[in-house]
Amino acid sequence: MIGVKRADSLAIRAVFSALIAVILVSMVFSVAQVYLEFQDELKADRLALSRAVSASKPALVNAAYQLDSVLAQQLINGLLMNEIIDAVRLEDDSGAVLASGSNPPLDERMPLVSLLIDKSITREAIPLFKDPIDASADSSGLYGTLHLSIEPRRGMQGFSERNRQFLWIAILRIMLLVVVLIFILRRQIISPLQHVISDIQSLSALGLTIQKPKRHEQDEIGVLVSEVNASIERQKDQLKQIAENEQRLKLILDGAGDACLLFDLIDGEIVYANQAAFHLLDFSESELLNKHIFDISPSLDAIEWNERVRIVTANRSHQREGTLLAKSGDQIPVESTSSTISLNGRALLLSFMRDMRSRKRLETNLAHAQKLTALGELTGGVAHDFNNLLQLIQGSLDVIQSAQSGEVSANPDVKKSLTIALEASSRGSDLIRQLLAFSRKQILDPMVVDLAVEINKNLPLLQQASGRAISIGFSAESGQANVKLDTNALNNALLNLVVNARHAMPDGGRLFLALTDLSDEDRVQHLPKVLRRQDLICLSISDTGTGMSPAVSERIFEPFYTTKGASEG
Repeated sequence: MIGVKRADSLAIRAVFSALIAVILVSMVFSVAQVYLEFQDELKADRLALSRAVSASKPALVNAAYQLDSVLAQQLINGLLMNEIIDAVRLEDDSGAVLASGSNPPLDERMPLVSLLIDKSITREAIPLFKDPIDASADSSGLYGTLHLSIEPRRGMQGFSERNRQFLWIAILRIMLLVVVLIFILRRQIISPLQHVISDIQSLSALGLTIQKPKRHEQDEIGVLVSEVNASIERQKDQLKQIAENEQRLKLILDGAGDACLLFDLIDGEIVYANQAAFHLLDFSESELLNKHIFDISPSLDAIEWNERVRIVTANRSHQREGTLLAKSGDQIPVESTSSTISLNGRALLLSFMRDMRSRKRLETNLAHAQKLTALGELTGGVAHDFNNLLQLIQGSLDVIQSAQSGEVSANPDVKKSLTIALEASSRGSDLIRQLLAFSRKQILDPMVVDLAVEINKNLPLLQQASGRAISIGFSAESGQANVKLDTNALNNALLNLVVNARHAMPDGGRLFLALTDLSDEDRVQHLPKVLRRQDLICLSISDTGTGMSPAVSERIFEPFYTTKGASEG
């Protein structure tokens, strides 16, 4: 259970803030009360001194006039009884001292008074005139001068004692108030909140509701508990809905016939696979989810993976064919449709992969059927030439039969006829052999051949397949072009192209084959980086046929798509 640190507790911080506020307010009020009382005390002392001086002034004038030092001393002693008088001195009109006096030294242990008033003595000189009412009389009426040394702090000794007791009482009152406030806040706020937090931590994880603390059913804590309970219920509903959606999505993906995989865009890690993917690759869930795209597609490297991610991201959706490596080591051809998604803030590549093995078998069978169809079309042209050859052979044989065996070497006609018959028989044998090579399914047997020589050798057969109305031309600009290939597969591909060109030129035309080197521009535009620096040659085939419409050209690479009628193969 996760607890709240004391320093991070909102309730404790609120309590401390309240206590500090109470202490500050109490101290401000206490200081204000002391200051006001001090001002009143100071005014009272000043007023008492003023009254004492006024009452003693006539007697002081008389004493100064009569130079009565005894009376003067009595009057000085009377003035020293005032609390704020520090020293008094009476002088006659000539400045001679008639009487003086001072109070004992002041007790300095009054810190509170020292804070409120400066440590300074005020000195005052009061002239004593003949007529106390007329203070503006000339100096001839001056009998003497009363000198006063006033120390206001002397009058505050009683005040200091009283307020020392007052401050102690105020401190005790504040401490008592703090204790009471802590008790109330802890009982009314801190304890209920801690109880609610404990319940939230222990019960919310189990999806249970929280009981409201007693005596807090209607206040803010009760409202807080109600909102938490409502939030728990909403969370339970949301989790239930999420679980249902996840189960529904899992059923949909597992029920799909195609394999579905999620890859991390950065490193190609497999983060999800449906049941179809496990079945296709023959891996268990734990085995497949610990692999990367490079483990099930060995021909793929990091550079090509990043390029594919870039293409998919730019086009939102991308379709391509490739191969996957199963657990058994078999190469499985697949057609993948990929797009990028974001799941929990993680960029992923979503790929649906369809097993293409059945389609590839159908394509192979279809190609074989198309080859048989091409052979059927070829048979008509070959039969006509083969018939002519047979007639030549027959005629030559007739000549040989009519000549005697001894005259064969001497008779040039017989010798020529015999040569023609042999050549025709040889050509017929070659033609029959090529037809048989095209008509049966053979395992590829690649070998290094000169492509120009191989094409030249098959030009008569291609001419026969194209018909008399179509002429075939061939040029080899690159010189010798040694390539490794299966000659039967090459002948089959050329024958299919020629037959298609024948259908595109029903009124005749020209078919041209050319071997050329690839330019640097063509290499950059049409080849992946891994092939751009290899020695390559380009075989191009063009004709003067009707061409293709834009709609047809967009679909020329779709499997099983054709514009031929049912009777045209």
